[in-house]
Amino acid sequence: MATHLRESTAIDTAVEIVDAIAAGLESDPETSDLAATWIALVLRGDSIATSLRAQRRIARRARTAVAVRDAIWDATVTAFKRAVLDFVHGNRLLPNYQQFFRAATANDPQA
Repeated sequence: MATHLRESTAIDTAVEIVDAIAAGLESDPETSDLAATWIALVLRGDSIATSLRAQRRIARRARTAVAVRDAIWDATVTAFKRAVLDFVHGNRLLPNYQQFFRAATANDPQA
């Protein structure tokens, strides 16, 4: 049933639909034996929806924690970049190895 409903469907509407189907199955003598199967499927769907809701909540919390750590990391990286620029007096025209190792050639710092 859950696969045939839109996510925007109100839970009360979904419950009414499920109950109407169960009542229809129970009231008809030819389909009354299917009512127990229908109810079992509805209960199974409810348990899957509950576990999915819990998993989505866990994922939402994890994404929030990562976003917080990313914001902290961005501030740390920015502070490091500022410190480097302050150390070289804001001159971005020269490569870093020339600022820190003035006597070194271009290949020396790589080695």
